[in-house]
Amino acid sequence: MKTLLLRTIAGLLGVAVLGSCSAPRNVVYLHPLADLSLITKVAVMPFGNIAANQEAHQWVRQIVNHEVLAQGVFEAVEPWEVNRALIEKQIAVEAVPALSPEELSELGLELGAQAFLVGDVLQFERGRFGSLTAPEIGISLRLLDVETGIVIWSATASRSGVSFTDRLVGADGPDLTAATAE
Repeated sequence: MKTLLLRTIAGLLGVAVLGSCSAPRNVVYLHPLADLSLITKVAVMPFGNIAANQEAHQWVRQIVNHEVLAQGVFEAVEPWEVNRALIEKQIAVEAVPALSPEELSELGLELGAQAFLVGDVLQFERGRFGSLTAPEIGISLRLLDVETGIVIWSATASRSGVSFTDRLVGADGPDLTAATAE
């Protein structure tokens, strides 16, 4: 009887943990003809920002650039090199996804990149969950082929809430940087 009670409590606790976790929400697209092995270097472009935090796009771009390097799949063009090239060519950040294939190819050639990583910060703040705070983050990323402008890969991810463990011990969720890297 005691064993059955312990198993029941453990099972209910497991369901509570799974039900209360704020699992990240991810949606990913990969072009059916994409061959990512042909891409060795990407340029992480400045991001768009619709988040309330006016500096969120700068933070997230740096974190994404670091994650690209840390994953070891692609080499990344230094952000200052990307910025310099955009300024020299008088290209506004929001215009990058709308550039013609010729303009994209020229910019890619100058930067030595086969693809551009463009994105938007949808949300980037700390929200209140009862007496605790936790990150609320939403990011949309797209990998564009420099020669055609076609979206090779696209992903949208969000994270919100406080985990069961944080609730149990009364701790706030991770900081924005750690949550963004996740």
